[in-house]
Amino acid sequence: MHKIKLAVFILLLGFQPVAHAESSEAVSLNNRAVRLLSAGKIDKAIGLFKFVLSQNPNYRMARENFSVALSNKGLSLIRNGDLAAGIEMLEESVKVDSTNQTTLKNLEKAKQRFAEEKS
Repeated sequence: MHKIKLAVFILLLGFQPVAHAESSEAVSLNNRAVRLLSAGKIDKAIGLFKFVLSQNPNYRMARENFSVALSNKGLSLIRNGDLAAGIEMLEESVKVDSTNQTTLKNLEKAKQRFAEEKS
C-alpha cells in the first residue's frame, strides 16, 4: 500500500503545471506540502494544505492532495491501534474529496473491521 500512496503523490505532483490558474506561490506551497507528506510529515503537510486552501479555496489540486494527507493520517491512526479516530479522519478525507476511490475503499474496510470488533 505504501507504493500506491507514493505513486499517488508523484501523480498529483506531476499535475501541477496544469494548475496555471493558481498563483505561483500557491503552487509552490502545495508542492512543498506534497514533499512533506512524502517525507512522512503528515501533520505538517495537513497544516500547509489547510493554509493553501484558506487562501485559494478553489485550488482543486491542493484539495485533492489535502484529502490524500487526511487519508494517510487516518491510515496511520488505524495502524497505531486507534481505529475510531482513523475512521473519523478517513471520513474527513472523503468530505474534502469524495472522488478518491482508494480512500472510499479504505473507509469501507475500516468500518467493516470496526463492526467486526464490536461483535
